[in-house]
Amino acid sequence: MDKLLEVKNLKKSFGDHLVLNDINTSINKSDVLCLVGPSGGGKSTFLRTLNLLETPTSGHIIFDGIDITAKNVNIDEVRKKIGMVFQHFNLFPHLTITQNMTLAPIKILKMSETDAINKAHKLLDRVGLIDKKDTYPNMLSGGQKQRVAIVRSLMMNPEVMLFDEPTSALDPEMVGEVLDVMKELAREKMTMVVVTHEMGFAREVANRIAFLDGGQFVYENSPDNFFKNPDNERLKTFLGKVL
Repeated sequence: MDKLLEVKNLKKSFGDHLVLNDINTSINKSDVLCLVGPSGGGKSTFLRTLNLLETPTSGHIIFDGIDITAKNVNIDEVRKKIGMVFQHFNLFPHLTITQNMTLAPIKILKMSETDAINKAHKLLDRVGLIDKKDTYPNMLSGGQKQRVAIVRSLMMNPEVMLFDEPTSALDPEMVGEVLDVMKELAREKMTMVVVTHEMGFAREVANRIAFLDGGQFVYENSPDNFFKNPDNERLKTFLGKVL
């Protein structure tokens, strides 16, 4: 397997509070790794360290063979290859959907405006939103905004996509339309790391699921073994409450 991300002895503290406690893991190309666990277990903090939105207190993150925690690394260059989708969309309200999608590729990747618009419209068509290309974010539902946020990340041709609870801010009937886009990405072999409470999605799409609690990877396995034969009492208790 081609290793894309490697995490070594990762620790993160906020003051005296240790949030990530010596995490070691690796992510291969085309992996879909779902991170589950109780609130406060370190899932979102771990995800945000992968592109240095949170700076690790110690440890190393190797992305595509480059130690991105090294002092001389241009993290902006690295972030071009790491897409991130948040809970709350983060669309610019004063820009149309097309403008939201083309801003970064034109400014950062130096893509021509024509190429950027063509690519944006192809992606919008793919997620069923081409009719919204000239509207503004406040005219979209939550599910539509999140689908735009996902394809906006795809505009940058990322090597890996990070999703931080992408459906948790949505009304229940909108969750499916966002998960469908993510399932399609998984079928196309996009490397993904997903913090989620959607156990059905994790079971169906992930090839690996990790249970985080107390800032550690307490248990990690394939979906089948994770749900059917969890060899960890803390995980059994957690699954008993969420399934």
